Amino acid sequence: MKGIRCVSRRKSKSCFGVLVISLLLLSAFHFRIFRSYQGYYEFKLEKDSNYISKKGYFDGLPSITLTIRTSSQPRLLPFLYCTALRTAVLYWSQDIGSIGIILDKESNEDVKMAKSLKSHQETMGINFEIYYEALPHDPTIFTRIGRRFPGYNRQIFSSFLLDLFIETDVIAWTDTDGKFTSPVTKDNIVNNGKLRAKGMDTFKYTIGWSQLTERMIGHPMISDFMTYFPVYIWTDTVKNCRKHILKHMNVTSLETAFMKTGPGGDLSPVNVIMTYAYYFEHDKYDWHLDLRRKSLDVYNKKHYIYIIMR
Repeated sequence: MKGIRCVSRRKSKSCFGVLVISLLLLSAFHFRIFRSYQGYYEFKLEKDSNYISKKGYFDGLPSITLTIRTSSQPRLLPFLYCTALRTAVLYWSQDIGSIGIILDKESNEDVKMAKSLKSHQETMGINFEIYYEALPHDPTIFTRIGRRFPGYNRQIFSSFLLDLFIETDVIAWTDTDGKFTSPVTKDNIVNNGKLRAKGMDTFKYTIGWSQLTERMIGHPMISDFMTYFPVYIWTDTVKNCRKHILKHMNVTSLETAFMKTGPGGDLSPVNVIMTYAYYFEHDKYDWHLDLRRKSLDVYNKKHYIYIIMR
């Protein structure tokens, strides 16, 4: 019996080894297929199984930049390289647009990282646009705000300035740790000329975000837009939201507005901007909000009635 158990154990290890190798080979094959045919693989259309090539498939879309605000800080690099860019290579087509990386202007390490990314873009099959953001007039706000750590606070602040760097019609906003799980199609981005906006009711976990959103724009969050990335935003919406924040908070600079959201608390720029878009630029987006167990009638009375009254 001991011998039998020993043989069984060896077989189990052997089978497990074969399984692991098979999975690795399958993953490598999967990667090579997507990389080899990037720009040429086909999408199936209609019930009659007609096909069109991906080349030209994205014609008619507004100009788009997949946008990441990050830095060369060691804690961020594994997310940038192993999560965001690794999956973008597979699933974000350069026919949709470039990948815009916004970095710290004063950092020599950020400049080195940017040069490295540019040197590998042909091999990766994507095009990088690199932007450098200077520190604000008073950089101490990132320490004085009393929220997490300065680098994090700076990127939160920078999120309200994306339009100053991105020149395309649309910002496809994703985080440094954002992961693509499937190819991006036209239907993911637009519907009848409107950008798709996807959110989910997670207010049980995002009360702090909602409170600061209301403080900045005068209205609470209508959904959690941190659940689906990329978030597609008209670039002008970011600019218009920033102007609205200054007016609503009765300040003359974003630095002052930022400090008035503290000390402490959690601030989610994507939720602030998309909540602004819901109330003030509603018709420019195609809204898909998962209410989960909430009543649609109750939801509309709380949020949509304001849109009708406007």
